[in-house]
This record gives sequence, structure tokens and C-alpha cells, in this order.
Amino acid sequence: MENMDFFNNEKRNTTNSKGLTPVSREVTNKQSGKVETKWFYADNSKKAVIPQEYDRAEPFNALGLALVRLDKDTNERYGFIDPTGREAVPIIYDLLFPFNDLGFANAKRNGKWGYVNQKGEEIIPLEYSMTEFFKDDLVKVCKNNQWGYINHRNEVVVPIKYDWVWSFSEGIVIVRIGEMHGAVNLVGEKIIPLNFEFMKPFHTGLSATKSHGKWGYLDSHGDVKIPFTFDDAWNFEHGRAQVKVDSEFYFFDAEGKKR
Repeated sequence: MENMDFFNNEKRNTTNSKGLTPVSREVTNKQSGKVETKWFYADNSKKAVIPQEYDRAEPFNALGLALVRLDKDTNERYGFIDPTGREAVPIIYDLLFPFNDLGFANAKRNGKWGYVNQKGEEIIPLEYSMTEFFKDDLVKVCKNNQWGYINHRNEVVVPIKYDWVWSFSEGIVIVRIGEMHGAVNLVGEKIIPLNFEFMKPFHTGLSATKSHGKWGYLDSHGDVKIPFTFDDAWNFEHGRAQVKVDSEFYFFDAEGKKR
């Protein structure tokens, strides 16, 4: 294909390691008469290598794939293409995010979330009402208004039965059913019963925990390390934690001694 004269009028010119640049031009929609921005990919010689026009086009990533969008009727559809213009991940998704370190991309279609890989395979079925972050081979998911964790094989790690689950901290995740909090470990085993009004994520082996209106600290076995005597409490940092009694604030060490 010959060089495009409108290349010099592009709205954005972002070079990338693949030698291809997403380039925009303004065109007039023949049906509506509206001016629209369309995108294609050109090489360093200003030649349109991928002439297909997209409604959005991002630079190629380190995997050699680029996120693109096509508007079909009134619906936005996302996918990934390779440097030849082939759809590596079909342009069928309502939303699609960049690939994470494991090579998975968070995808949404028909109101449900899951993950696709670089081959376009839905390695985690799009069956969840919400998914949050992928870390240490674990992803927090919501299904039927219940939360839990799965791994990249879609195997349940923390049962999807809680009203909320926090992020893992020191191999422990705080969970909640109703108003009561407890904790489970990396394989979903309950290590602290759901008997507490609130628990903050573990830090240096302790969790600031509320019981019967007072705060104290539990260790990872659920044992009371510092009694529930405070009106508020914060996580330990550098061997000490701030606590509140009435209107005064103090620092305590891990043995419960005032510092």
C-alpha cells in the first residue's frame, strides 16, 4: 500500500519496539455526516502496514500485541491484534485490560468478567460479576454477591461464600460474613473464627482487631497478643503501633508496653 498523505496530520504518533505506530486521522461518516477519529498502524516510512481502521488503537506491548477497539453499532468492542493485523484476542469484549505478569488479561463480556490469555483463550471463564487484581497466582472474585479467591486454573482457593474478602497480607486474608470478621490462610483454611467486629490486615504478625467495642491485637493463630482495651488501634510499624484511649493517643510495642 502506498504512503498515506494524511499521515502528517495524525493526532498522535507513538513509536514502539515493533516499528509500528498507531496513527489517527479525521474522517467524515458517510451516514451521519459527523467527523470521527479513526486509527491505523504505520511503519517508520509512513506506510500503512495495517490499513484496518479502528476506533481506538494502542501501541504494541512487549508481547507483540496491541489493544484495539471497534465500535459496532452503539457498542464498543475490544481485542488484541498482532503486527500483521490478525486478531490474537477476538475483538468481541465489552472491556479488556492490559496483560498482567502472568500473561492474562482481565476481560468483560455480557456483564461477566474473566481472563483471556495471549492466544485468545478464556483461561478463566467469564462467569464472575466482578474480579479484582491477580497477584501471587490468586484473583479475588465475586459471584452471586459472594466473594472468594481462585487461582489461574479457575480452582477455588478461598470459598466464594463471604460478604467481603480483603487482600492477602502475610499469607492471611481477612474475611467477613454479615458484620463479623475472621481470617483464612492461602489454602482457604479458617484460622481465626468470624467472631470479631473488625480486623485489619496482618502486619508484622499482628492484626489490629475490634471486639465488643474495644481494640486489641491478635496473632496469626487467633490468640490475643495485646488485650482489647483501646478505643482505636493501627498496624505496627518499626516495632510499635499507635493506639487511642479516650481522646489521647499512645504508642505501644508488640508486648503491649507503652513507648
